[in-house]
Amino acid sequence: MLRGSSGIEFKVKGISYQPRSRVQPTSSGGAGSKSVAPDPISNEKEHEWSVALECASELHLNTIRVYEVDPSQPHDRFMAAIAQKQMYLLLDLGSGQDQKRHIDRSNPTYDVETFEGFRAVVDVFAGYDNVLGFFAGNEVANDVETTKSANFVKALIRDLKTYTRNNSITEHPSNSPRKFDRTPVPIGYSSNDDAKIRVDLFRYFSCERDRRDDRDDIADFYGINIYSWCGDHSSYEISGYADRTAEYSKSPIPVIISEYGCNVVRPRKFQEVAAIYGPNMSTVFAGAVMYELTEEQNEYGIVEWHQNNTIERLPEFDYFKKAIMAAQPKLRDLSTYSFEGETSTCPSQSPTWLASYQLPPPADECICARIAASFNCRYDSHDSTTANVSTSLQDLYSVACGLLSLKQPSACNQPPPEIALCPLVDKLSWIYNTYFESGYGKCDFGGNARRGPGDLDERGRRCGVLESGAKPKRVRGAPPIQNGNEKGEEKGKDGLRTSWTVAMQIDSLMYSVPFLFSLYALML
Repeated sequence: MLRGSSGIEFKVKGISYQPRSRVQPTSSGGAGSKSVAPDPISNEKEHEWSVALECASELHLNTIRVYEVDPSQPHDRFMAAIAQKQMYLLLDLGSGQDQKRHIDRSNPTYDVETFEGFRAVVDVFAGYDNVLGFFAGNEVANDVETTKSANFVKALIRDLKTYTRNNSITEHPSNSPRKFDRTPVPIGYSSNDDAKIRVDLFRYFSCERDRRDDRDDIADFYGINIYSWCGDHSSYEISGYADRTAEYSKSPIPVIISEYGCNVVRPRKFQEVAAIYGPNMSTVFAGAVMYELTEEQNEYGIVEWHQNNTIERLPEFDYFKKAIMAAQPKLRDLSTYSFEGETSTCPSQSPTWLASYQLPPPADECICARIAASFNCRYDSHDSTTANVSTSLQDLYSVACGLLSLKQPSACNQPPPEIALCPLVDKLSWIYNTYFESGYGKCDFGGNARRGPGDLDERGRRCGVLESGAKPKRVRGAPPIQNGNEKGEEKGKDGLRTSWTVAMQIDSLMYSVPFLFSLYALML
């Protein structure tokens, strides 16, 4: 492993790992029933991932991409195991199972609960030295009609970057309390390769809207999922790889190929690997992640699980092994490298680009706590003797909206932006307070409301909000909570430490290291 202190470039040689349809006994059926494994790297799955890691190690890979985890589960054994093998984790934060970690591309929304869902994963993994980066989204906007969702993902990136920076070494000296004992983990976005939107999509996530934002809304890195090199008759030019290389050649942020491996022609021989790590592409792309390790129903795997927890190496395993081990990209000395990239310009809204230039306000629970503390009439969840406890918050909200709409028809559809980002309980309190303070009625609402600030809840205490409605002591982020490094495991057990050097020249708005990871592996 190369030493970061020498300033030598690092290239991602990775593979995706997300087994989804293992044949095994489940709680709902006997042997042979299918089960989905949304978290393949938890301690509970060690008997599976330990076998998979042996395959990845045989391929001499340095990065594993995982698409979904359960933040409530421990992962210290997996993180220690890949550290021993000098590998890094590239982790997607979203979830297809948990709606709090999901931005719907067709009907996108973003609020505090969404941010908290994504943050839960960050809290577990951001303290590990061998986390290469987080993907805040994977192909969320995948065609013209869904480009409006990019606005919400960019806001998520902004808030996550602020959160990780405020809780890392960057903002805290070595002798002060902090949550993550490392530099902030880079946060990026992984896109599809739709011809109509790919240029604007990249420009949107790599552009800076406002110098005052401290670049927080710019993705730290960018991934493209590209499957255009198919079969023996394709080439650097025919596949479009040459065009993509030209498009990203002046990128202001690191770019990787976050998925590749077209399976239209089988067996795959992975001729594109030579091009990816060859002289034309390796000066632009910081490496690539092949999709994927285990064979699933979509038939992209190079190994196959069997019932006795053994793995069969499929013919494509040997093809990939030959290709990836032959790839020896020229690694540059970045300490003397001169950047020639260009700052991206945000795309304007158009018939083929629907995302707004203006982002939603920060999804900050303490802003919601401060607003809630100012209400003179609010939802009361404590008085069980009078409140209709069997009525859901959503039902109460619908009824309250109906009452307020009789007086202010557009009120519920156009709440203040800060309230729109808050949890439903705060939105309900806002309606109660608006109705009451407008003189439309008493602060009662069938026993579900009460006067005054009410009891100080856990969130209020966490944010330093006083019962009198004083401003919180802290606006961004949240206090330290337990993370995945609490049970005596050794972070970076082999001394593996990652650090993406994304230092930039503020005056010229250019990174000192272009379109590549200036990620170093430091042998402590």
